[in-house]
Amino acid sequence: MYRFPLESVLVHRQFIVETIQKDLAETEIRLMSEKKALSALEQKASECARDLDRQREKEMSPPENRLYIDYLNRLEDETREQAKRIALLEKKRDAKREALGEAMKKQKTMERLKEKGRLEYEREETGRERAAMSEVAVNRFALRKHEQQAENRSNGVSK
Repeated sequence: MYRFPLESVLVHRQFIVETIQKDLAETEIRLMSEKKALSALEQKASECARDLDRQREKEMSPPENRLYIDYLNRLEDETREQAKRIALLEKKRDAKREALGEAMKKQKTMERLKEKGRLEYEREETGRERAAMSEVAVNRFALRKHEQQAENRSNGVSK
């Protein structure tokens, strides 16, 4: 039975790939959540701007106007901050994708080494089996020849 001498390294590399895949999936989920939050902020700002336009048509008071404008400014600030968070998460996601690619390459290298070693082991094992079978065949042949010679001698002696 073939035993890969670097099995522990291969297992470790598989663990690294799985860990990075998990981290990447979590980052993707968080990124989607942050994008939804950005979309909600943009929706709120759009609704507020529409409300402001409607209120201005009805002649609103300056303090009320100021409240709308302050709220819109706050939503714009939150939108910018949210966009920054998204950009950072996208960089993090891209870095994890790159790390995953590298980890998978290292894992594949170990898997190819394992397969190469297994094939070499099987080739050697097949060679040993053939040699053993040849040895058995030679021994049988020699035994039959020896038996025939012994039989011939015993037949020759009785004549």
